[in-house]
Amino acid sequence: MPPSASAAPRRRRAGVLAAAVAASAACAAGDGPGARGPFHIHLPPPTVLVSLESELIGHPSDIDVDASGRVWIADSRSRRLLVVDPAGGEPLLIGREGEGPGEFRSPARLAVTDTLVHVIDSEDSRLQQYRLDGTHVADRLLGDALIGGGAVSRDGSLVAPTLGGRNTLARVYWADDPVPRSIGEPVVPPPSVLNFAAMKAEIAQGRVPEPFRNIATPVFGAGRTIWLLVQTEAEVRRYDADGQLVWSRVLDVPEIEEARREFFRSNAEEGRAWAIMPLLTMAAAREVGDKLWVLMHGEAGARLAVFYILDRETGDIVGRLSVDVPDAVNGFAVDTVRTRLYLTVPAEASLLAVDVAGAMNP
Repeated sequence: MPPSASAAPRRRRAGVLAAAVAASAACAAGDGPGARGPFHIHLPPPTVLVSLESELIGHPSDIDVDASGRVWIADSRSRRLLVVDPAGGEPLLIGREGEGPGEFRSPARLAVTDTLVHVIDSEDSRLQQYRLDGTHVADRLLGDALIGGGAVSRDGSLVAPTLGGRNTLARVYWADDPVPRSIGEPVVPPPSVLNFAAMKAEIAQGRVPEPFRNIATPVFGAGRTIWLLVQTEAEVRRYDADGQLVWSRVLDVPEIEEARREFFRSNAEEGRAWAIMPLLTMAAAREVGDKLWVLMHGEAGARLAVFYILDRETGDIVGRLSVDVPDAVNGFAVDTVRTRLYLTVPAEASLLAVDVAGAMNP
C-alpha cells in the first residue's frame, strides 16, 4: 500500500531509528545547543492529583483536558467519568453502571469540547454526549463493535478498529457523513475463525500469532488526520481524510522489546483457555501542536514512562521524553496552555501531573 504522491518519507527502518535514539542520548549528555539530532529530556518528578487512597478511580481507560484546565477521565471499572480540577475544585462524578441514558457499561474513550464531552461506551457500542456540568444530552448506537475502545473526536466522529475484517484495519464515521470510510490495508489476511488453542501454542513457543498483526489503535488528529498505531509492527501510520496513507514509521526502539517480553510473560501467567493478552507496543498517542507524542507501552511495574516525539508532517523522530512513575502508564493528555502533562496509572488507580514547560519548545 504505497503512500500518496505527496508523501514525504517512506518507512524508516532500524538503522535510521537506532541513529535517532543514539543522537537523542548525545543531546541529553550535553552536546550543546548547536548539536544536531533529536532531543532527550527527562521530565521533573510528577505530583499526584488523584491517589489510590481516594478511591475515585477504578481503571482509567482514557483522558482529556477541557479549556478551563479540568482533567476528564473515562473509568471502565467504576463505569463513570471523573472530572478533576487541578486548581483545587471538588471532583465531579458523572454516570453510573447501567444501559439507560446517562449510564455506562464500559466508558472507553472520550473527547471534550467547549460545551460537550463525547464518550464511547464500548460494551454497548454507543456514543454518549454530556454537557460539561454532567447533564446527559444524547445517545447514538454505533454500527461497529468498538474493539479496544476505538477513538472519538471533538466533533463526535468515530474510528472503529476491525482487526483486518472487511479488508481494512479501521472504519471511520465522520460526524457529517453517514457513509463510513475504510482506513488502512490489513498487515495480514484475517482468519475466518480464531483458533485460540493454536494461538496459545504459538505464544508458548515464543511466536506472535499472525492475527495479532492487524491490531491497530486509532487516534484522531487535526485537519481530519487519522493515526493508526499498528501494535505488533510497532508502526505509526498517518492517513488523510480520504483514507490515503501519508507516511508510516516503524519505531525500532528499545521499549518494543520490553513490550514483547510483557506479552509473553502475561500470556504465560494467563490460565484461562479462551483468554489471550494482546501485544501492545504503544500505549497511546496524541497530537501536540505540530508533533505527535507517542507513549510507549510499559511493562507492569515499570518505573519510567517514555514518549517519542514525531514530526507531524514527516514522521521524523525529533525527541524523546521520559518521566519517573510509580507503575506503568496507560494514557496521557497535554494541557498546552498551562504546560502540564497528565498521566494515568491504572495499577495505582492514580492521576499524575508533570510540568512540561521545558519540553514544549526544546
